[in-house]
Amino acid sequence: RYEGEDLAQASLAVSISDTNEYRVAFGAVAPTPRRARRIEALLAGNTVDAHLIAEATALVTEEIDPITDIRAGKAYREHMCRVMLARGLQAAADRLAGNGAPYPTRFI
Repeated sequence: RYEGEDLAQASLAVSISDTNEYRVAFGAVAPTPRRARRIEALLAGNTVDAHLIAEATALVTEEIDPITDIRAGKAYREHMCRVMLARGLQAAADRLAGNGAPYPTRFI
Protein backbone atom coordinates (compact mmCIF):
# COMPACT_ATOMS: atom_id res chain seq x y z
CA ARG A 1 0.00 0.00 0.00
CA TYR A 2 1.01 3.54 -0.62
CA GLU A 3 0.89 6.37 1.88
CA GLY A 4 -2.39 8.21 1.51
CA GLU A 5 -4.06 5.39 -0.40
CA ASP A 6 -7.63 4.68 0.64
CA LEU A 7 -9.25 1.73 -1.10
CA ALA A 8 -12.76 0.68 -0.14
CA GLN A 9 -13.50 -2.90 0.85
CA ALA A 10 -17.18 -2.13 0.21
CA SER A 11 -19.25 1.03 -0.01
CA LEU A 12 -22.90 2.05 -0.02
CA ALA A 13 -25.00 5.07 -0.94
CA VAL A 14 -28.66 5.40 0.10
CA SER A 15 -31.16 8.09 -0.75
CA ILE A 16 -34.85 8.35 0.23
CA SER A 17 -37.21 11.01 -1.12
CA ASP A 18 -40.17 12.42 0.77
CA THR A 19 -42.40 10.27 -1.51
CA ASN A 20 -40.57 7.08 -0.43
CA GLU A 21 -38.57 6.67 -3.61
CA TYR A 22 -35.26 4.97 -2.91
CA ARG A 23 -31.88 4.87 -4.58
CA VAL A 24 -29.36 2.30 -3.35
CA ALA A 25 -25.90 1.71 -4.82
CA PHE A 26 -22.99 -0.49 -3.80
CA GLY A 27 -19.34 0.08 -4.64
CA ALA A 28 -16.22 -2.10 -4.55
CA VAL A 29 -18.32 -5.29 -4.64
CA ALA A 30 -18.63 -5.71 -8.42
CA PRO A 31 -16.50 -4.71 -11.42
CA THR A 32 -18.16 -1.27 -11.36
CA PRO A 33 -20.42 0.54 -8.86
CA ARG A 34 -23.86 -1.03 -9.03
CA ARG A 35 -27.39 0.22 -8.38
CA ALA A 36 -29.40 -2.25 -6.32
CA ARG A 37 -32.54 -2.28 -8.46
CA ARG A 38 -34.18 -5.29 -6.76
CA ILE A 39 -33.74 -3.66 -3.37
CA GLU A 40 -35.04 -0.34 -4.71
CA ALA A 41 -38.13 -2.11 -6.09
CA LEU A 42 -38.77 -3.80 -2.74
CA LEU A 43 -38.46 -0.51 -0.86
CA ALA A 44 -40.45 1.63 -3.33
CA GLY A 45 -43.41 3.37 -1.70
CA ASN A 46 -42.76 1.82 1.71
CA THR A 47 -41.72 3.37 4.99
CA VAL A 48 -38.55 2.02 6.60
CA ASP A 49 -39.14 -0.33 9.51
CA ALA A 50 -37.34 -3.38 10.94
CA HIS A 51 -39.26 -5.84 8.74
CA LEU A 52 -38.52 -3.90 5.54
CA ILE A 53 -34.84 -3.61 6.46
CA ALA A 54 -34.67 -7.38 7.04
CA GLU A 55 -36.25 -8.06 3.65
CA ALA A 56 -33.90 -5.62 1.93
CA THR A 57 -30.75 -7.02 3.52
CA ALA A 58 -31.79 -10.53 2.45
CA LEU A 59 -31.52 -9.36 -1.18
CA VAL A 60 -27.97 -8.04 -0.89
CA THR A 61 -26.27 -11.19 -2.21
CA GLU A 62 -28.47 -11.02 -5.33
CA GLU A 63 -27.28 -7.47 -6.02
CA ILE A 64 -23.52 -7.70 -5.55
CA ASP A 65 -20.71 -9.88 -6.90
CA PRO A 66 -17.77 -9.40 -4.53
CA ILE A 67 -14.40 -11.06 -4.85
CA THR A 68 -11.82 -12.18 -2.33
CA ASP A 69 -8.59 -10.22 -2.58
CA ILE A 70 -5.82 -8.86 -0.37
CA ARG A 71 -8.15 -6.25 1.19
CA ALA A 72 -11.13 -8.46 2.17
CA GLY A 73 -12.84 -11.77 1.56
CA LYS A 74 -16.09 -12.30 -0.32
CA ALA A 75 -18.01 -13.36 2.81
CA TYR A 76 -16.79 -10.30 4.73
CA ARG A 77 -17.83 -7.95 1.93
CA GLU A 78 -21.29 -9.56 1.72
CA HIS A 79 -21.74 -9.28 5.48
CA MET A 80 -20.60 -5.65 5.57
CA CYS A 81 -22.95 -4.74 2.72
CA ARG A 82 -25.88 -6.14 4.72
CA VAL A 83 -24.76 -4.21 7.82
CA MET A 84 -24.21 -0.98 5.85
CA LEU A 85 -27.58 -1.30 4.11
CA ALA A 86 -29.44 -1.75 7.41
CA ARG A 87 -27.65 1.19 9.00
CA GLY A 88 -27.87 3.32 5.88
CA LEU A 89 -31.62 2.82 5.42
CA GLN A 90 -32.32 3.63 9.06
CA ALA A 91 -30.05 6.68 9.00
CA ALA A 92 -31.62 8.02 5.79
CA ALA A 93 -35.14 7.46 7.15
CA ASP A 94 -34.23 9.19 10.43
CA ARG A 95 -32.75 12.16 8.58
CA LEU A 96 -35.80 12.40 6.33
CA ALA A 97 -38.01 12.49 9.43
CA GLY A 98 -35.86 15.26 10.94
CA ASN A 99 -34.54 13.01 13.73
CA GLY A 100 -31.25 11.91 12.24
CA ALA A 101 -27.67 12.72 12.96
CA PRO A 102 -26.39 15.91 11.34
CA TYR A 103 -24.27 15.76 8.21
CA PRO A 104 -21.42 14.68 7.90
CA THR A 105 -21.84 12.08 10.67
CA ARG A 106 -20.46 8.68 9.69
CA PHE A 107 -22.45 5.54 10.44
CA ILE A 108 -20.00 2.77 9.67
